[in-house]
Amino acid sequence: MDWWNANLPAQMADFEKWLTGPMDETRVPVRKLIREAGYRSILDVGCGLCAEHDGFKAEKYDIDYVGLDLCAELVFHANARNVKVHGGSIENAAFPDKQFDVVHCRGVLEHLEDFRKAMGQMVRLASKEVMVSWFIPPGPTEKKSRSEKNGVVLWHNRFNRGDVEAWMMAQGLTWSWVPLPRKFELLRITVA
Repeated sequence: MDWWNANLPAQMADFEKWLTGPMDETRVPVRKLIREAGYRSILDVGCGLCAEHDGFKAEKYDIDYVGLDLCAELVFHANARNVKVHGGSIENAAFPDKQFDVVHCRGVLEHLEDFRKAMGQMVRLASKEVMVSWFIPPGPTEKKSRSEKNGVVLWHNRFNRGDVEAWMMAQGLTWSWVPLPRKFELLRITVA
């Protein structure tokens, strides 16, 4: 995050392209599932530019939206727009247990060394469901990619699906996998 905090203002146009807007074909179906479930509160983990917030507003769906992002520049940008976003990591989230109906995480776990601590926190914070949108869905084998740029460690991982499912089974969770466009995949974890 140090690199993003220092470089984001100059890289904002590129960042906006990478994250896609609220009407992106991989975002709309997830919000539809949230609306259909009647969820009234959401924690958007790694919220970036708050595309989900903007999507819910455009769809006129009233949901108590809270974002969480590590990048101070993105938190500042969101708060300047009067969007509730907290700075911090999902691995150390300082919210009370079961505070949100749904916790949604999109494209974050792929950038962590391991998924377990983050997913454990998301399960702790959700009262009904955790939704993880993977842009690199877990596969039959694990592929970890670690690089360093200006002293900042970057991860670009594919986790092993069996490891992810074994972790959920050990937690006593139920889940389903939902295909999304562009080879994205949604993991729905029931916590209620």
